[in-house]
Amino acid sequence: QRLAIASRIAGVTQFANKYAVWTGSEADRLPDEDVLIADLAGDKEFGPDEFTVSADSVREVLDTGLFSSRGQNRIGWAHQTYAEFLAARFCKRREMPISQIRNLIVHPALGAKRLVPQMHEIAAWMSVMMPEVLEVVANTDPEALLGAAAASLSDRQRQLVVESILEQ
Repeated sequence: QRLAIASRIAGVTQFANKYAVWTGSEADRLPDEDVLIADLAGDKEFGPDEFTVSADSVREVLDTGLFSSRGQNRIGWAHQTYAEFLAARFCKRREMPISQIRNLIVHPALGAKRLVPQMHEIAAWMSVMMPEVLEVVANTDPEALLGAAAASLSDRQRQLVVESILEQ
């Protein structure tokens, strides 16, 4: 359950461009770059079994080694790679359609030719987890597949990336 909740937090913080989770009172002045615990709670998640995400369970996950303090009443990711991997996992577990994933990672102003720079590592992790995303990323911005997630690509996937780079 903790992994599912951490993935949810990653999905929200990474795709909504949020820097930290606000742990203080909702009556306090919330920084624009923070997300409320209440916004992360509610609805269902799927771990070994289906469960409802409570504010207490979100707080429990925020108290793990995945997170560190960002100041008073603020908790953020201890390392960006945790958030990137878990955000990709969130999309996979939610069985997000490729059209929705494309809208999250491809920069609309660049004519579907490049990824949003902040999404490179998330897109690379998605590519490892979902072959249909690999095709999108390889055809739009294959250099994004040369980061940390590249070690997890199969030989066939690496071949596709190299061919795409050479074609471009």
